[in-house]
Parts: sequence; C-alpha cells; structure tokens
Amino acid sequence: MASHASFDATEPAAQVEPPGPPRPGWTWGSARSLAALVAVVETLALSYPLAPMTEPAIASHFRTTASGWVMMAFLIVGAATAPVAGKLADLYGKRRILLSFLALSAAGALARSRGWADCWGRSPPEARRSSTACGATCPR
Repeated sequence: MASHASFDATEPAAQVEPPGPPRPGWTWGSARSLAALVAVVETLALSYPLAPMTEPAIASHFRTTASGWVMMAFLIVGAATAPVAGKLADLYGKRRILLSFLALSAAGALARSRGWADCWGRSPPEARRSSTACGATCPR
C-alpha cells in the first residue's frame, strides 16, 4: 500500500466536485436592481407620450402655433444628455449615475406636481399672493 506522502499511479485521484449552480431565489440586491431598472423603463415609457400632450397648453400660453418645438426640445435634451450620462457612468459607476438621474427626475416631477415650478422666477411676495393654475400655493 502506498503511503500518503508519495504519489502512486494506481491510486485514483481525489475527486473534486465542480461548484454547483448559484442558489436559486431573489436577494435584496437583485430585487433593488430590478426595481431601479423598472423605474427607468417606466419613466421613459411615460415621459415621451406626456410631452406632446402639453403642446396645446404651451401654444396657447405663448400665443403661438409653433408648438412642435416642445417635442423637439425634449428629444434634443435627451440626446445631449445621453453621452454626458455615459461618460459620468464610466467615471463614477453606472449604478450611482443611474440612481442620481432617477433622483433628479423624481425631484423635478415632485416639484412640478406640487406646483412649485410655477413659482420659480417670481419674487417671494408675488409668489405668495398668487396661486398656480391647479390651485396649489407656492411655498414661502
């Protein structure tokens, strides 16, 4: 019988089992990643149909018929932002930039939904006296 210190060709080699497939199931990290990606897709899916719906209101506010520029400006801003976001993602990480852009978008949507965007550009006394078109009052 061969000793453990020497190698004998007649002994079978030790069987090393290959690692199995990863554990099935969801982790908190994968659930958060999926939620972030769904939020991005839904935001994009909802933002493009909403821009043309604002054209009649914008055209009547500015008393113009050239409201097609609203959608064009929306698309130009998106096209100009994409390379900048890509470069920032390369420098600082895709997840950090994606979540930062999502937070910025959510903050803008919140400001718009609360009517705060109607108050920007006004002096504080004028903003306090007026209310927005939807009836929301400007913060003090």
